[in-house]
Amino acid sequence: RKEEMSYTPTIELREAAVEKYKTCVLVIDVQNYCCKKEGGQFQGKLAKAPSEYYWSAVNNCLGTIAELLKSARNAQMEVIYTVIESLTKDGRDRSKDYKISGFNIPRGSWDAKVCDEVTPMNDEIVLSKSSCSVFVSTNIAYILRNLGCEQLIICGGLTDQCVESAVRDACDLGFLVTLVTDASYTETVERQVSSLRALKGFCRQRTSAQVIQEMKSLVSTITLDGDDDEKEKRINHILNQVRYVRFELTDLNGKSLSKVVPARHARSDKVYFYSGSMAIGANAQVLTFPEEVESVGCPNWQALPQWDTLAILPYAKTSNDNGVARVLCEMPKCPAVPRTICRRMLDELKNKYNLSFLSACEYEFSVAKRDLTSGEWTPAFLGVDIFATLQFSKIQDLAYAIEEQLYKIDIDVKTLNCEYGAGQLEITYGPKFGIEAVDTAATFKLAVKEIALSKQLHASFLSKPFTSNEVGNGGHFNFSLWQNAENITADKTAHTLSPLSKRFVDGILFHARAIEAFCAPTPACYLRHGHWAPTHSDWGFDDRQSSIRVKLSQENSYLELRLPSASSCPYLVCAATIAAGMHGLEDPDAIVVPAVPSRAVLTTPQPEIPTSLPDALKVLEQDTYIVNKLGPDFVRWFTLLKRGELESIQSWVEADDISVEAAWQKMYMEFL
Repeated sequence: RKEEMSYTPTIELREAAVEKYKTCVLVIDVQNYCCKKEGGQFQGKLAKAPSEYYWSAVNNCLGTIAELLKSARNAQMEVIYTVIESLTKDGRDRSKDYKISGFNIPRGSWDAKVCDEVTPMNDEIVLSKSSCSVFVSTNIAYILRNLGCEQLIICGGLTDQCVESAVRDACDLGFLVTLVTDASYTETVERQVSSLRALKGFCRQRTSAQVIQEMKSLVSTITLDGDDDEKEKRINHILNQVRYVRFELTDLNGKSLSKVVPARHARSDKVYFYSGSMAIGANAQVLTFPEEVESVGCPNWQALPQWDTLAILPYAKTSNDNGVARVLCEMPKCPAVPRTICRRMLDELKNKYNLSFLSACEYEFSVAKRDLTSGEWTPAFLGVDIFATLQFSKIQDLAYAIEEQLYKIDIDVKTLNCEYGAGQLEITYGPKFGIEAVDTAATFKLAVKEIALSKQLHASFLSKPFTSNEVGNGGHFNFSLWQNAENITADKTAHTLSPLSKRFVDGILFHARAIEAFCAPTPACYLRHGHWAPTHSDWGFDDRQSSIRVKLSQENSYLELRLPSASSCPYLVCAATIAAGMHGLEDPDAIVVPAVPSRAVLTTPQPEIPTSLPDALKVLEQDTYIVNKLGPDFVRWFTLLKRGELESIQSWVEADDISVEAAWQKMYMEFL
């Protein structure tokens, strides 16, 4: 007789956490037909009105699934959607059960579309099914195996019908299944509880919070610190989802320059830019020629992609839904690439002082319309009704679109509001550490402009976009100092600055006059002075008129550098701030700054901030510490470019007989 064999079921295997590159999120039937009150399921004389519980469950799930998808995409997971949709208009291809049930969702109909709240990105797969189980009427098992997916995270509806069928069939076909309990719904709470209980033998069950935490743990293992194989997997995963890749350089004005490369060539072909790209004005009519460029015949220099910055841009996809990614670049031969200089300062701060830099820019910008015939710029809305709800409603469609798209690229918007100027908005977002924070600021500005263009509007970060006497656009720079994972900006009582951060602040104030050239890089910036924009090198507790506004609390202490306008390049603001601050750490005896925070009690006026760009450039060149710290060649390129812009503005005013405001618009309005 056959030899007896013992077997112990490996129940713990079903409880295994999700793995990188082996997991797919399956979103089942979250579509207009059954998730919107206007959907076909609820129309007609025989339609049954759903309960309040149903609508509450659906709406909660839409929000939960959106959060789940964001984390899944950050973890580079595949996402597949199913929708109930006939392959024919009359539904003759439907299963017999669907025909008996009496509903048909025609091919291409509104009812068959995935709900906007959880809309598919780029080339994520959407499968049309005409049966309860997606494994019966589609080739999803074949697709999953081709994608290398062994685990499924399932959500959607109805829990006790299509979701339950998918869970059981996936399990039988050899996939490990996680059912997200608060991201699935059915018509009654009793049915939900009963279905979840019945499925316990087929899947592990987790809340969305638990699954998202697992996904976040995966994200942390595919950063720049990961091994080469992991980084390659991440890069290839993204490149396989897009058609095009933008190779982007950020110039001295913070303006994005790019070359677009088909994704199939992104890793194999080198990309070159004109060597003088950093010396071109905000309006490219301004061309300056640094010695390194002109003396060798203006060659091309290679752009070096920083592949850890590769990201899909959902708002940049083509009209036929081809995906677009971008990778930020540096140019090793060029001494004036802002990102390179910023990264160098961050590295020095970390390596020399064991300090990490948590930061975020706080931008105001103006939304404008442009007459295509006259070229005239006008605000998208009028009035100075800051925070007014009705004022915000005039531009809310754009504001909400910006928030939605930024969320998809991991820029976490905190607040949105109209400001005190015509057409003016302020949108704030959460801070990040190191160069990622500054990359985020540069991406934020470009994304806002691209999203506005998609709605036939223009977003401008020019300090004074319409008139010289309007409220200006600020670009305050918020930051805190961290050491060994602890915020050391304040002392232990949170009542004053820590000794180290006070020395850092002293360094900034000591060099504030010089770094103003980077913080206020256009002539329009200097009209902000005195209007809640600083005029002197001073600091104060929660003082909006100081150069550095100190904000201390037990929960969150940070510093707000109020010098920068929205026109500034974030990389240069960050680099200059750190360079100046490190002088206070290196040589505190050479720094003379009053310890008294309040401007009102100072007996000696503090140094005045330069009142014009020409003056600021001179002060910068005279500050040997800042020049040497950031690099003499870089400062030479920067001042050459800025003087070239000033000369062109003056020539346009004189030759074209236009106002200085019109000349500013011509130089900066569109691209800053």
